[in-house]
Amino acid sequence: MLRDRLPSRRPHQPFLLPSVGSGRLVRLLGARKLKEKLLFKNITISFGWSLIPLLVALYYQRVSLELLLIAPFIFLRLMLNTIFFDVRDLEGDKANGIRTLPVAFGRERSFRAMAVLDLLSSLYLVSLVGLTLLPPYSLILVLLPVYSALYRWLASSERAMIGFLCDFVADGEYVLWGPLIYLGKILF
Repeated sequence: MLRDRLPSRRPHQPFLLPSVGSGRLVRLLGARKLKEKLLFKNITISFGWSLIPLLVALYYQRVSLELLLIAPFIFLRLMLNTIFFDVRDLEGDKANGIRTLPVAFGRERSFRAMAVLDLLSSLYLVSLVGLTLLPPYSLILVLLPVYSALYRWLASSERAMIGFLCDFVADGEYVLWGPLIYLGKILF
């Protein structure tokens, strides 16, 4: 039976992770688990999610230059999001020996790193519009770094509802993208 030949895995693990996680790649990286490498989890999650629009476009055979160019912007926004979730999970990650940015450098430095990602995503977007590689209405997406700066500011309070900020506000950013683009088309 095929099931008997598959590596055992926990239900929340991606299908190929057990075989990758136990192979040469892990030994090469010098960690028992890939999660133990600083930023590895953030990069792989962000990269994977940022591929979704490209894969959908490939499926429908509608890949455009604009879509290819916006992928790094999506990646940067997702990196920011995954780091914010690591801030929420700081104590648990520390207790379990998972080396995330907040565990390694603290909450405040992680927030500063997120601000840098905000700046990079904005500069990237403005550059693409300035080079006329993206339409001017794309500039409305520079509101997203303002949005994330706001929820980081809210999270800096001792009484912050970090779970709500992560699960609803930070993840809610992606729901805003469509309406923002629509608004940008109206305004620009």
